[in-house]
Amino acid sequence: MSALSKYKQLLEEKTSSAGGKDFLPFFNPNKLIKASKRGNVVVRILPRDNNEMFFYQYKKHSYKVGTAYKNYFCPMSLTSSGEVVGTSCPFCDFVKENKEILDKTVYSRLNAKDSYTMAVYNYVDDEVQKYEVNYYGMTDILTAMQKLDEDFDPDVEGFDLVFEKDKDGYAKAVSASAPEVSLKELAKEADGFDGKLPDVEEEVIPSSIDKYMKTINTAFDYAVKAFAPTFASPSKKSKKVEVEDDDSDDDNEVRIVTTKKGRAYDPNEDDDNEQEDEKPTTKKKIAVEDDDSDDDDEISDIKNFLKNRKK
Repeated sequence: MSALSKYKQLLEEKTSSAGGKDFLPFFNPNKLIKASKRGNVVVRILPRDNNEMFFYQYKKHSYKVGTAYKNYFCPMSLTSSGEVVGTSCPFCDFVKENKEILDKTVYSRLNAKDSYTMAVYNYVDDEVQKYEVNYYGMTDILTAMQKLDEDFDPDVEGFDLVFEKDKDGYAKAVSASAPEVSLKELAKEADGFDGKLPDVEEEVIPSSIDKYMKTINTAFDYAVKAFAPTFASPSKKSKKVEVEDDDSDDDNEVRIVTTKKGRAYDPNEDDDNEQEDEKPTTKKKIAVEDDDSDDDDEISDIKNFLKNRKK
């Protein structure tokens, strides 16, 4: 057996477990904006089949430990048809059971956050890619769409989205316009687009939710040990645990790893909901309000905006 045979076998195993599916590469506007001589980047946001909104909305759990970024699809996300993907989520169960005694920062880190994925045609790379943004990134896109003509339907032909550098040097969506060519014309002119619209939902939802549960359970154990070690004991991590108010007890100490808040979102970068850098501190019992209603309002605002455009 050659030295590379084991890696070839590993590749075959991984592609086999993924069903042999070729996933779209990620679109990274920050990388392109740095290389752009014009100071801006334009991509084509592609529509979805069946006149669905151009993005797929779901929940994810994101955190950073050291220099490693961790992003996990939340099994309690809904499909486009409104059905729950999985039956449970260790992160969601944990924060729900312990939200009244969790440090607010830890609660925010482990709680599910809204995420949005859409397909784009990258004019520079001549390639169809997927673009993932958080709530702030989606707000930037919707704000840019305000400049579109009211009679234009972005869910039919898609639209062009322009990125420029913000004051911190990150790519920010600043304007949108109706595309100059139709999708049929684009398919004839571009080598990297054959006219088929990718299913972004399939790009996001794990192909086997049962196998995926093993992955997210491992990720959950890792996150609890990193951010809430008091709950890391196997006998305690799935139960609501009262933390004694004792400054001398080192077990009560919750070490927080934080990074600077950034505006533009990249799946390989930190989440925008992170707090400013702060030293590890000992946290007491803090009541945390359930912010599920805020998420519902955000979802409703986005849907109402797009629906009103078509009236």
